[in-house]
Amino acid sequence: MEQSAVYDDFSELMIFDLARGKRTQLTNRMRARDPDLAPNGEDVAFGVTREGTISLATAKLRGNAAAGWRIEDIQVRYTPSPLSSIAQPKFSPDGKRVVFALKQNGRASEEIVEFDLERN
Repeated sequence: MEQSAVYDDFSELMIFDLARGKRTQLTNRMRARDPDLAPNGEDVAFGVTREGTISLATAKLRGNAAAGWRIEDIQVRYTPSPLSSIAQPKFSPDGKRVVFALKQNGRASEEIVEFDLERN
């Protein structure tokens, strides 16, 4: 008997409007995770999975609850070594840096990394 499996599981970024009880999907088949909204309310940092590696990405959040939400200008800002991952990105209070956990492939420990968005 032959068995096969297809991996087709995607995590997506979404916004949930509590007042309206409405969910809006922002990404499609992107494998995006761990979003954080910058203090300016416009920039989003998140992890995105490609070929087994989770990279740091940023985007602009546009729109509003009445007109609808979307993200634009998605940029992969940092890609660790193959099969490594970033997790839980958080903006600094001034929105100029993102701090995240970095798990390097083959290492038992995680590092805390500060990533300067203006320089990189």
